[in-house]
Amino acid sequence: MVQQNSVYYRHEYRIAGQEAIRMRLRSGEKFIVTSEDGCQGCELLPLSGAQDGWSISVAAEKGFAEVTRALMDEGGAAAEKLRRKLQGWQCDSSVLQSAYRFGADALPEVTAQEAISVVVVAAGRKMAVDGHQPAGELNVVHFAREPIDLPEPLAEPVQEIRIPHSSARTYEVKAGQWIQIIDVQGKQSSDFIAFDQEALRQGRELMIDGTATRTVMGRSLPQPGLFSRFLDQEQQTLLEVVQDTVGRHDSFLFACSPKYYEDQGYFGHISCTENFNNALKAYGIQPRLGWPAINFFFNTYAEDCGSIGFAEPWSRAGDYVLLRADRDLLCASSACPDDIDPANGWKPTDIHVRVYGEQENFPRSIAYRTIPEELSRMTKQSGFHRRTSKLTRHFAEYRGYWVATEYDGWGANSEYLACRERVAMIDLTPLRKFEVVGPDAEVFMQYAVTRNVRRMSVGEIVYSAICNETGGMIDDGTLFKNERSGFSLDLRRSLYR
Repeated sequence: MVQQNSVYYRHEYRIAGQEAIRMRLRSGEKFIVTSEDGCQGCELLPLSGAQDGWSISVAAEKGFAEVTRALMDEGGAAAEKLRRKLQGWQCDSSVLQSAYRFGADALPEVTAQEAISVVVVAAGRKMAVDGHQPAGELNVVHFAREPIDLPEPLAEPVQEIRIPHSSARTYEVKAGQWIQIIDVQGKQSSDFIAFDQEALRQGRELMIDGTATRTVMGRSLPQPGLFSRFLDQEQQTLLEVVQDTVGRHDSFLFACSPKYYEDQGYFGHISCTENFNNALKAYGIQPRLGWPAINFFFNTYAEDCGSIGFAEPWSRAGDYVLLRADRDLLCASSACPDDIDPANGWKPTDIHVRVYGEQENFPRSIAYRTIPEELSRMTKQSGFHRRTSKLTRHFAEYRGYWVATEYDGWGANSEYLACRERVAMIDLTPLRKFEVVGPDAEVFMQYAVTRNVRRMSVGEIVYSAICNETGGMIDDGTLFKNERSGFSLDLRRSLYR
């Protein structure tokens, strides 16, 4: 998130538990660290200039980054992810030796007297199954003199393509490579088209086709949003959508064309269609009056009557869409020149494209917000994904996680009957678990759920419901009595949100 005032640009970041970000500050800039739940501390690892070039608002313990090292020594997916990040930032053992450690009750505000680079770690050891304090989130607010141009790369890019505002660029992508299309300053639309390179060599223009995509994906009409994959005229997949940090796009109206501007009275206004025509000349591709395109970051909405409207994009600085090519492609991306309506927040800006090698592996993930004002969160794979993904490709997003909807060779009916007649194993990662402890735990649970919890024995588990004052269902779940003064409550649906 970026907010500008007379002096600073305000950039906001979230650090998940056991993860880290790198902060780069110019002289006079600062960042403030706060804890989401009031219980998470942090460790600062100075990379360059920080030892003498900064001031810290609170006292810190100096020395070895104990929790960061302990996490990496424990192993596991979180440890490996953090290790790769620190390695990419040249954060070696000598840096870990000179850490600054802060508790949750005294998190730092750091001001740079010169250019510095520092890593902020939401340090936390892996929690035991009977533990009660997982690693929590940290929020970081950076007050910068200038807008930050680009987010950190997802991996080492093999191509970097800058698309200046009001222009278009072409680039070639190999099968299996990843395409990250980044909105540099936010609220900037980017049209995208792609051709099968082998077909072009044969003299055929085989490209993304809206009708084929909608037909195979089971949609009768064009609509806002993105499909999980896009197909060509022969109904074969060209590319897949893997990650999306915005969730608001337009999948198949035309890229802006001269006719649109002429109808609005802006004769001679440059358009994405003309920019595409010029960029594709070198490949012998015939010009068109309108290009069917994926319109990334374009805030299209459909009225009940079917008419189309649009508003300012939802994308913020650094938001992106990540695609994967299913075959060798010729791609073209634009930074839309539309400055006569809200399509680009009234001021066209740049788009940036990064291409990553086919050896990289990025999980499927989309953004969501529990409230509109907060930073987006990305959906995650559950801890069981490596196993379940070998049994099915049918996954759906549920409360922030990707979970299997059915398994190959069985189907919904067979799985339903297994639940009733035999046994079923279900990935319950998305369930919200609450620990209710203390001398009044039983009194509280007696009030909160419909079961008579006073009759429960230690170690017993029951199904129950939470209702409103008139008896309407709020949520249901399972209640486990851990001890005389402690309960675990697993909720199934939306009470947490």
